[in-house]
Amino acid sequence: MDLLRAAGLRLVGTPMGRFLQRQEAVLGFLMREYRHGFLLADNDYGCVLGNQFSANFFGLPLLELAGQRLIERYGADKERQEALLAARREGSTQPFQVDVTRRDGSRAMGLIAPQPLFESGMFFGSFETLTEMASYVDSPHLRVGREDEDPSDGAEVALTAREREILTLFRVGLATQTIAGRLHLSPNTVRNHLKNICQKYEVGSQIELRERFAHPRLVERS
Repeated sequence: MDLLRAAGLRLVGTPMGRFLQRQEAVLGFLMREYRHGFLLADNDYGCVLGNQFSANFFGLPLLELAGQRLIERYGADKERQEALLAARREGSTQPFQVDVTRRDGSRAMGLIAPQPLFESGMFFGSFETLTEMASYVDSPHLRVGREDEDPSDGAEVALTAREREILTLFRVGLATQTIAGRLHLSPNTVRNHLKNICQKYEVGSQIELRERFAHPRLVERS
């Protein structure tokens, strides 16, 4: 029995079950053909359904994706988790960034675009699309930067967590204004962080910085 049908039977008689029944054809198409991620979450952000792209993003087998409490895998602290839940329950469709650590130690950064679901005015879940923005690995051969790293350990530089976020988004071609919007920062703050990153990597401009990291990994040691 396929995952969509199994989820529908498990939730029969509930608002989510009725949604699955109404949207069976569309969801089935997304499961088979959609080239980005999609997720269906319940009212407590437990995963009801997702496709293979989403499973790969989280580093999970597809059969394990259902039942995961997604909000706990989004790399958010408890305060942000509660804020995200509250926003969905109020009907917010504001996209948000996630930073996921997979079981194998690799990490992925993505953008979630949610569509809260209501029946008779009651929130019962969220349909969400997922776009992967970057994927990288923490290992002795890759520099992803931590604030507590010792500069004497042979590393080129140590990036702060915020600098790492900004560099990841900058790498994939996002403009300063876009990065600022996604991280809820001012454009001037993003520019200052990029200036600091340029200084740490001893490059003279953002163009040189982009050229330096124009490869699949976030930052590699030479």
